[in-house]
Amino acid sequence: MKSTSIKQELAYQFGKKENYTPEELRQVKYLSIDHYDFRGRMLDVDFNDLNKFTELVSVTVRNCVLSTPIIATILRQTLEVLNFYKCDFTIVDPLVFDRVHLKELNMSGCEHLDEMLNFISADRMILKNMELDEDFRPKAQYLHLWACKVESFDFVRNPMIKKMTISYDQYKSNEKLLNSSGVEIEVLEDNGQFVAFIVEGKR
Repeated sequence: MKSTSIKQELAYQFGKKENYTPEELRQVKYLSIDHYDFRGRMLDVDFNDLNKFTELVSVTVRNCVLSTPIIATILRQTLEVLNFYKCDFTIVDPLVFDRVHLKELNMSGCEHLDEMLNFISADRMILKNMELDEDFRPKAQYLHLWACKVESFDFVRNPMIKKMTISYDQYKSNEKLLNSSGVEIEVLEDNGQFVAFIVEGKR
């Protein structure tokens, strides 16, 4: 293993040692790959470490510049949950996500997504602190978009979307469209922690 954060996770689960058995690696369900520690010091990262695991259900990636080969390596796993925090997707071909389906996709503070989010389907798509342009066409049953800059909510016409969580400002700026969307909408208070009210969008 070369990735510092993965070595730390394995040491936490099984004790620090040079090598781990295939049986131990099969027990690992959740992994994080971090490019920096909490003090801002750079950590070693090698996404090929993921190839040593066969039973992962969730992978979290933080503060990384990603590429198409890196994403392809992550997606070799049969994942249910994928989390990206403050990652840069500048050199990722969106097509690498084509036909990917997840139970949950979480993204916060990520940049240069282009049309990537239009290729992923997910039961739940939770996006925070992101800029979503007018071409945003998510394929999800539930969307959480608080603290996102959303240029257009026209995507709510997609019958796949059943429920959505947004901010009060987002709702007020698009009230007429959202009220006729057919989507159940949770409108959050300004702090984003509590639901202020629920709108039953009627088509």
